[in-house]
Amino acid sequence: MPLTMVSMPSLVACALKPGPSRPPARLLALLSGYPPGYLASSDDHDRWFEALDRDFPFILAATHRLPSNTEVAIWSDLLRWLVGELQGWTGVSDPDSNRLTALLALVAHMELAAPLWPVLAPALQLGLRAAAGLEHFIRTRSAELSLPEDAPEHERKFLDRFNADDAALAWEQADEALHRLPLQLSWSVGQASRALAHFDFQRLVIAADAAPTLVDVLGIVKALSPQHQADLAVASSSERLHFAVVRSLVQSRTAALSASVEQAIAKVLVTVAADSERWQTWLWTFARYPVRHPAIQAPFGLALAHLPLKAQHAFLEICEPSTDVFSRDCLSRCFDAFRHAANLPVRQGFWAAAYRRWEEWGYPPQAVVHGPARSSFDAALIGYFVETLPIAELRGYAADCRQKLMDSGNGWYQSLNEARWARSRLISRLLLAEHALLVIQRSDPWLDRTRPAVPAYASSVYLDLKWGF
Repeated sequence: MPLTMVSMPSLVACALKPGPSRPPARLLALLSGYPPGYLASSDDHDRWFEALDRDFPFILAATHRLPSNTEVAIWSDLLRWLVGELQGWTGVSDPDSNRLTALLALVAHMELAAPLWPVLAPALQLGLRAAAGLEHFIRTRSAELSLPEDAPEHERKFLDRFNADDAALAWEQADEALHRLPLQLSWSVGQASRALAHFDFQRLVIAADAAPTLVDVLGIVKALSPQHQADLAVASSSERLHFAVVRSLVQSRTAALSASVEQAIAKVLVTVAADSERWQTWLWTFARYPVRHPAIQAPFGLALAHLPLKAQHAFLEICEPSTDVFSRDCLSRCFDAFRHAANLPVRQGFWAAAYRRWEEWGYPPQAVVHGPARSSFDAALIGYFVETLPIAELRGYAADCRQKLMDSGNGWYQSLNEARWARSRLISRLLLAEHALLVIQRSDPWLDRTRPAVPAYASSVYLDLKWGF
């Protein structure tokens, strides 16, 4: 959001009162010189914004200083012209959308100083013709992935493959391509989308559903607020739109989303999971590496609370347990959201499946090469020990780990490293079981964030010397 020294609500309130209007003369003169149909496929926005800045330099200056009284009056007159044009716009009088482009350019320029559409929407009734014109504008403009003329051949083949993946709804491959190819979005489509989001949301849904490619959909959704993106995904039945919205909301985002946006993403995930093949594709894209998309972990947990065991198992199979601390933090958000959203029988079934997945993993040598370790499944394992396993069995599990640990110095191993790994695995399991007992007895947090260490009762000079701990 821009740093601004001007109050847009005050300017809009003044513009809605009777008074003179001031059109952006240089911009209108510039746009009137284009041949018919030129703006449908071309974009000279740098020249348009330069024209606006020459006529109204105080707009950009409002990011660091207060406008004078004279400048406020001119700005109000300009807004009054904008309001009149929005209310009176028709496709008959503007068949090539040149004037509509001028309106969108003007709003885009003003929004460099302060958001305008959210302020205009509550105070202004947009005509049906203008709303229809905005929808048509969005549907007849395209964003694109482009490469320079001297791009190497392998990059051009990469672009061709992306287009094929998009057509086939192969999102994992398409997502990888988007990391490598430059995405050129249309600012005018973005402004038209923002306008419809505030004035006629249903028309925005229709326009977004009709977008033929993933890039076109991204051109719409990336201009919207997170809440509008989420609402758009819930209102739509388009898989391409669902993917574009979720990717836009969670890509490279580390801060938590709002609760309402997380709930909306969870609804999309539940819809996707109804088709096992689609669900598998989405899991490979968003769940395989939790650290890539930390913001989607809580929505995954909310969705898993309402999914059948088969879909839950698919999630656990994709999520390979690891000792990476960042993966542990990410998955703990997922498991915590699941714990608070699911009922006890659902939780017990999921915790048991997570425990079996963890046992299959079993702390491979690379996981315990440096000693006892935590795992990314720890929050789910605590759920299993606390909510699924009877307390007597949990105590027996911990006692068994202790006994095996005390006897570990008498075992036979093929190598010193194998002996160290075996002992580290036992300590890792024991620390987890003991923490689960503390959760039950003292209501400790489910996720133990202390550094794993050899328990004092399991340490001795003999074992330390023998195994190198």
